[in-house]
Amino acid sequence: MDSPGFSAQYCSYVSMDNDSKKIVSILTLDKRETEKKSPCLEKEGFVRSLSMLQEKGLNVVEVVTDAHMSIAALMSKYIFVD
Repeated sequence: MDSPGFSAQYCSYVSMDNDSKKIVSILTLDKRETEKKSPCLEKEGFVRSLSMLQEKGLNVVEVVTDAHMSIAALMSKYIFVD
């Protein structure tokens, strides 16, 4: 979504249930929601998506994502129950 020398305006964040292969959430964020900082879009998408899933009562037991450093730093804030 963002490459060196480029600045993303939007970020689409999709969550899928691995067992059923069904999409459980789709979010589209605009960088105006992150103080016009496009590098913050992926982190904000992760936070919103996971919070929404947990608020809906879904039991999140595993998260698979790319190696985005800001998301890795957030992982300790969430409890995943197996």
